[in-house]
Amino acid sequence: MAGGVSGRSHLFGSTLLIIGVLQFVILFLLASYAYPSFGLDHSISYILYNSRYSDISEGVAGAALLIATPLISRKLKHLTSDLMFIFGISSIGISVFTIEYGIIHVAISLILMVSGIVMIASTYDRVSAFGISSAALSSISFVSLVIFLLSGRGTLLYGISERLIIIPILLWGIILAVRVAICKDQEPISSRSRHS
Repeated sequence: MAGGVSGRSHLFGSTLLIIGVLQFVILFLLASYAYPSFGLDHSISYILYNSRYSDISEGVAGAALLIATPLISRKLKHLTSDLMFIFGISSIGISVFTIEYGIIHVAISLILMVSGIVMIASTYDRVSAFGISSAALSSISFVSLVIFLLSGRGTLLYGISERLIIIPILLWGIILAVRVAICKDQEPISSRSRHS
């Protein structure tokens, strides 16, 4: 009975995680459609802010993540679940302190990006495909973050560096949610291969 309840909570948490990511992607695509002039010279923050989707989309994603984290935490290392919680709070923070708040928005955005990159990297292992893909995705985000910081507000590479920070994190979130939903055992995903 307890296993069934636990399984349902993991499934519910995974579903929330997927919803949180997908609604962000869908609203981003809608924003791009609503503003056809949106191109590589505009960052994610620019299009979401100017289309007024940002507050809703990022807030919903953060709330979904905060609810999902305790539900799936038994399948994650403590560090990973802690960073997911920080990432969720930061997402809500960005929706509250929009681009209009200047340095506050920038500080919260950096916390979001750094916590996301470390969150992905925390699931690395040398054996599983998931662990290897985590390393690859976190590397892409990290290099993109360095480019973003050096370029001054993401102007280098015409704003694409900011997208390459976020997209791997979103992709990892979907993959993680699917893995948590289909894994039956209770051992943390990121440490499973070490015992096999």
